[in-house]
Amino acid sequence: MKTISKIKKTVYILLATLFWVGIISSCSRNLMPPEGMIGEQTVGETASSKWVANEGPENTGKSSRSEAEPFKSSEFTDSEKEAKIADLKFNTSGVLQDIHFRFDKYDLDETSRSILIKNAKYLKETNPLARIEIQGHCDERGTNNYNISLAERRAHSTKMYLVSQGVSAKRIHTISFGEEKPFCLDSNETCWLKNRRAHFRISG
Repeated sequence: MKTISKIKKTVYILLATLFWVGIISSCSRNLMPPEGMIGEQTVGETASSKWVANEGPENTGKSSRSEAEPFKSSEFTDSEKEAKIADLKFNTSGVLQDIHFRFDKYDLDETSRSILIKNAKYLKETNPLARIEIQGHCDERGTNNYNISLAERRAHSTKMYLVSQGVSAKRIHTISFGEEKPFCLDSNETCWLKNRRAHFRISG
């Protein structure tokens, strides 16, 4: 009888052990990532692999877009819009007045704002289809690279003020010439002031 009891006890222990081994094994499989996965990224996949090239025999030369990749808007960016405007032919306007800047500045003073209000009114009411180019300029002092950057800021601040007055940014192209296209060639303050300007050209 004692032998039978020992056998039953051994069987119970064996069955219990197998039961718990099965549960632990099942839990381990559920916790492990799928084969080929490391973290949230599959082996061999990089952040740039959202676009997958079709390399099979029916390759069309196109690429498949991941559903996670948002579609790019078909509208042009501001830079692309300006690039298209830049292809137009511009002429110096007898109506749009230039504005001038203080030395090493790109902010607008009262005189400049007054002129730009008149320019904006013309562009909105008299010639609402016209596209314009704003050229930024500097005097001869300073390095070429610095003056290119400063003149770009002058053109941009001019554009932004026109936009604030209701002129569409889509109608305005800006370009910087730095000190490369002076209006006046003398080396004195009177001449330098004339060169520190935002010059307007118009198309249409």
